[in-house]
Amino acid sequence: MPTAEKFAEAVRAGAGTFALTKVRIDCGRRQILQGGGSIVLKPEAFELTVTLPNTVPIPPEPTAIIKAADCWRLEALVEGRLGITSGMLFPAPYRRIMDRVQTLTFRLDALDLEVADHHRQTTNQMRKQHGLPPLTGPKRRVEFFAVIPKVALAFLNAGTETTVKHPYLGQVGTSSRTDTYHAETKDFEFALIERDGDLHVHARSQPSYRGRNRTQDERLMQGLLTAIGFVHGIHPWPSHQRAWLNGRLWLHRVRAPEPRARSRYAPFPRGYGFGKKEQDPKLGIGRSLSLAAEYFGMGEPLAEALASSLHFFREATDSGTHFRLTTHSLCSILEGLVRSIATQITATDPEAKAAADRFAVAQAQAAKLLKDLLADSVDRRRLIGLIESAQMLNIQDEFKRVCAHLGLPWDELFASHFAAWKSERNPTHHGKLSYSRDTDFHHQSLIASGIVLLVLRLVGYHGPAFKRIWGIQSTVCRI
Repeated sequence: MPTAEKFAEAVRAGAGTFALTKVRIDCGRRQILQGGGSIVLKPEAFELTVTLPNTVPIPPEPTAIIKAADCWRLEALVEGRLGITSGMLFPAPYRRIMDRVQTLTFRLDALDLEVADHHRQTTNQMRKQHGLPPLTGPKRRVEFFAVIPKVALAFLNAGTETTVKHPYLGQVGTSSRTDTYHAETKDFEFALIERDGDLHVHARSQPSYRGRNRTQDERLMQGLLTAIGFVHGIHPWPSHQRAWLNGRLWLHRVRAPEPRARSRYAPFPRGYGFGKKEQDPKLGIGRSLSLAAEYFGMGEPLAEALASSLHFFREATDSGTHFRLTTHSLCSILEGLVRSIATQITATDPEAKAAADRFAVAQAQAAKLLKDLLADSVDRRRLIGLIESAQMLNIQDEFKRVCAHLGLPWDELFASHFAAWKSERNPTHHGKLSYSRDTDFHHQSLIASGIVLLVLRLVGYHGPAFKRIWGIQSTVCRI
């Protein structure tokens, strides 16, 4: 019978078949399916098979777009012992009927594991049982652990030292390897450690952490994962994840380990052009990780939109994506990012907001004037539509405004990124789809690097970066 740890190891290996008992599927509308089955662990997904009598009615397959609220909820025991749950069971399983039995097959990529009773106690509760005084300090002590498969650290500043001892020979040697990046933010301290080709993430809250509820704790964890994903150019999806509050384990989750998209435009390719000082967590490129973790952990609307854009960025720049599709996607992502930042500038800068209000008033007056002067016609409606959809600034001025706000030089730096974006976007949007030039690779790398530079400055990073990310031809700059 597997323990939670053994089951998590089988998930990471991407292999194993386990019997399921006491399977209970809540389909909503007071319809419950109960039976037995099995679960097959594969690298890309978990395959769940449930066996039921063929007389049990199954809800019809949805005809509308399926939302998260439509998903079914699963509860089951693995090998009669380990409880598993999932609230994201797709409500349209593959169904097969043989004789008097029907089987339903589902695919899902994540499961929550039941927390054992001895893990439900807080640290002070366990200390009390052993006759020890309670710990003093902050009311909320949050700890977090995750394993992200097949990731090499972008930068390193610490390591592991191993001492070998023998009962007869005594100490027979030591070894050390640099395999860790250790840093902190105002809310938590963290260490990223390479282990057997995977990245182990350890984090714990600072004594000054003032989180009030689990939502804020989760935001803290997700902010660190999002920052790791950005800096390493990967989807930050752990195959194994645990979280504690005051020593009590409240989250134990496993996910299929198959690596998802990996960007070929990671901000800091490992080992390229950066020395020990530049990797310092307080002075060099390592600060990007801490700053990004703080930024994404705030839960601001722009930060959440940016995290989503970075997901699409990694999908678009994965090695399996067609080159032209990558370029087209990057053009859209860069333009969307610039417009989102510009919207935030307008909302937070009184002068920018006043200018936008004046433009909106003039726009409304011009549209009204046309309505009063011209009889209703297709031409009038088109002219009014052009006025109402007009922007206060053209796209180049919008780029310049965003760069000025973020402190990115235009002439010396970002003008070349804009020129590459304009060169690739405009022909595509005007119907010139099938063409190839010697500048295609150069332009794509500039557009991708432009997105990375904007994100680095958004999170508050100053230091060395890449003006152009393209293998050994990458160009270093300072922002």
